[in-house]
Amino acid sequence: MKKLMIMAVLGLFGVAVMAQEAPKETTKMATRELGDWATITFPESAEMGQDIEIKIKLKNAPIPNMLKVEFHKQIKGEWKGYADSIGMKKVEDPNQEFVFKTKIPRVQDMNKALFVVYLTSDGTWEKLHPTARSLNAFGIDITAK
Repeated sequence: MKKLMIMAVLGLFGVAVMAQEAPKETTKMATRELGDWATITFPESAEMGQDIEIKIKLKNAPIPNMLKVEFHKQIKGEWKGYADSIGMKKVEDPNQEFVFKTKIPRVQDMNKALFVVYLTSDGTWEKLHPTARSLNAFGIDITAK
């Protein structure tokens, strides 16, 4: 009987805890074409400190190449330039899919993150492939948490 009472109390406690959990918000995603060589899916907005995923689906991309994603920041409406490399991955299939994960940094007064996506033979902007010269950036609105 004592065990049954303990189980009942624990069960009620568990229900009460579950009822107090805040519902998880879903991140609204956007999809954009980068010229005729890629489609990207990314969050429309994010908070500083939030982990995000950027999905890139290549379409007949030239190989061999590297796919690179860079992060640039906007502070108080003014672009402050390159901040960090999100990553670089080898393109082995012209229709390959990639996922880049990053955390939005905490930067005072940052209001937008710009991600630049390009194909390069050696990982540098100087060796940018001609296919990826236009429409290769997208922005995410940033809020402070």
